[in-house]
Amino acid sequence: MIAVITEKEALKLFEIERRRLGLEENISLEFRDYKSWIAATFLNKRIIRLNRNILKKGWARKNGIDNHRKFLRRVIKHELMHIKTKSKWHNPRYFWDLM
Repeated sequence: MIAVITEKEALKLFEIERRRLGLEENISLEFRDYKSWIAATFLNKRIIRLNRNILKKGWARKNGIDNHRKFLRRVIKHELMHIKTKSKWHNPRYFWDLM
């Protein structure tokens, strides 16, 4: 059996990070099977899509990630920052708010 973080658990992490960043508007988290993307953010639709494969512990281990849950939280926060800054780019505000 492959150890995974369930989609339900990922949604909980998503809600925690969304609140931490003070984002009160509706933002959807969806799961897709991407070949190479870890995640994608669609600013105009307020949708974040996570690659289902990153929920698998084997994927994390194969990619040199020790703390799977922490990695997932960082990916989610990264994508939420794009929505918070209303930019697909990593501009100065993105980094300022990230800290």
